[in-house]
Amino acid sequence: MMKLKLFTFFAIGIMLCALLTGCGFHAQTPNDIPLQLRRIYLDSPNPYSPLTVQLRRILTSLNVRFTTTAKGAPVTLRIIDNKMTANIPTILYSGNANSYTYTLVTDIEIAKRNGKIIYGPKRLSISRSLLQNVNQLYTPNASALMKRELTHTMVTLIYNHITSLKTRHALQKAFSNKS
Repeated sequence: MMKLKLFTFFAIGIMLCALLTGCGFHAQTPNDIPLQLRRIYLDSPNPYSPLTVQLRRILTSLNVRFTTTAKGAPVTLRIIDNKMTANIPTILYSGNANSYTYTLVTDIEIAKRNGKIIYGPKRLSISRSLLQNVNQLYTPNASALMKRELTHTMVTLIYNHITSLKTRHALQKAFSNKS
């Protein structure tokens, strides 16, 4: 009986791993970062914004080195704009549930040291809705939680874009031509 439970446990674990790898899930590794992006300058209108800080952390954990000036890196990852909007209706008594929609829009581009654009500008957008029933009151904490969730998701989206095949091809093309 014990062997059957142990076998079932391992079989479920193996099936779960196969399912996750089959759908494209894999851990982020330094090998995912294109060679041209291993040393970059991160240009942002607000270098201490949660988005910039989280992006810097994830890339640092993948062995990306950041320079202090654009001249010190072959590539600049530029966050052109980062805006969050919220559609929060006025508080009225209603017997219905209320829906609040949050949207985070970020524009990015990748440029060579000489200023020539390699990739972008690319507009990335994420929206989430928060549904509250009639017994819940909207609080500012909901906005803070949604901003944190959207920022985390946006960092993952930026990471996916800079490690995509399209970006890799653009980088290879830009650095194979001596311009």
